[in-house]
Amino acid sequence: MLKYSLNEGENGSHFFINTQLESMYMLSFQKLDAEQDIDFDNDFLQENMMQMTIALLSEKREHFHVELSKTIKHIFDNMLLKKKNLILYVSVESDKCKNKLIERFINDDNNDDITYLDVNVGDYTMYFFVNRDKTDAFYCIGAIMEYFQSEYGIDLTYSD
Repeated sequence: MLKYSLNEGENGSHFFINTQLESMYMLSFQKLDAEQDIDFDNDFLQENMMQMTIALLSEKREHFHVELSKTIKHIFDNMLLKKKNLILYVSVESDKCKNKLIERFINDDNNDDITYLDVNVGDYTMYFFVNRDKTDAFYCIGAIMEYFQSEYGIDLTYSD
């Protein structure tokens, strides 16, 4: 696993990850702002949803290699395992490397407590992750499904 540093604030956490090739990535978890981001029109979702973003901060560009992927997954899992009622939201372009990274998280995951819902809207895939042990997953997923039905007319199905 790679070394990283943490900067926490009221509205989120930023993890700075250094790779072997001296690239720096920032993994950010930020509370959603109803006026600037998504307004779910549901207080529980709005208060407990955090958006995860991954950004390259250095000029050296490298693909998501195994150690970087493992480090991001470790941080991601720790966020879901330590916070009650946390819903992690990620929106990525469907055919890009970040989407492949999220799919790797899902395929390699061996934690039965973490469940997710994915929604394709245009060229983007939106993922919502919850820890069933710390959150009422069925309520969360139901509320998210209701939001997409009322906002976009998309009828989602979920199977566990």
